[in-house]
Amino acid sequence: MADSTFLIIDKSQHRALVCHNGHLHLEDIDAVNFDKPISGHWQWLCTERNGFKGFQNVAELGFLGHDIWWDFYAKSHRHEGWESFTVNRREGNYYWIQALKWWTHWQLSARADGGGLFAERDGGTLWEFVELHS
Repeated sequence: MADSTFLIIDKSQHRALVCHNGHLHLEDIDAVNFDKPISGHWQWLCTERNGFKGFQNVAELGFLGHDIWWDFYAKSHRHEGWESFTVNRREGNYYWIQALKWWTHWQLSARADGGGLFAERDGGTLWEFVELHS
């Protein structure tokens, strides 16, 4: 997974995680024409540091992360603690993206209105990683 570029898709709502000016939102994946180049705002480079995954937006180079209040963004240009995640494979080749909150994994979930992400302890959005090849 590390060193590969992906679309990160909310399986249930068929929306892709997108970054504009460091802010996250979800856009309908049906809007993507896979026969044409896909905007870097939709693309995420997976990195690895100290056993944790990082997701760097290709267009803006910010890593997916959160602040002290657990608001999610992609503004940091370094893969540090708040930009570190694990992925937990679930049924059907889908994944939870998880962040450590104290000593517990919390799942990253898509907001119903598409306005970004939030962390929840139980349940969570199932994500699909669609690898992009240049």
